[in-house]
Amino acid sequence: MLPLIFEREVIWPKLAKVQPYLFGIGAAGISLFMMGAGTLGVARRHWDISFADAALSFQHSSGAFLMMGLNGISAVIAALGGILFVLITVGTVLFGKKTTLGHQLTFPLHSAAREVSQYGSHMTVKLPGTIILVTTFFVSFVLYYFVNWKYLSELWLFR
Repeated sequence: MLPLIFEREVIWPKLAKVQPYLFGIGAAGISLFMMGAGTLGVARRHWDISFADAALSFQHSSGAFLMMGLNGISAVIAALGGILFVLITVGTVLFGKKTTLGHQLTFPLHSAAREVSQYGSHMTVKLPGTIILVTTFFVSFVLYYFVNWKYLSELWLFR
């Protein structure tokens, strides 16, 4: 959208193509590894998961520490993607080459916009990627929801 709004050429087009993947992979890793650590009993809102100064000792499994370490790596990857987004956006607005009418962009936005506008019609639904992503999210959400209810039901005492 930057070339269309600010009429500037995107700087670092190869990094601009990689940036969404970096952020997406990092954010997905944070989500998955935090869910895994929570499943292993790691407290979400506590400053020390090892409870080093507690009166009663407690030890998490090594898998919990592995999940938290992988969460940290994913957070660094997501932060790198966010920093790249800011640098590319601000750099494009400030330092991108000014485009003129009929200018051929190196970052292929116009061809993508043309393809999107001609892809479907009002008579058909042609969103296979969106439908797959929404279905995957919905199924994983429902499964995770019921798995957590199962874990919660194991805590309830029926007498």
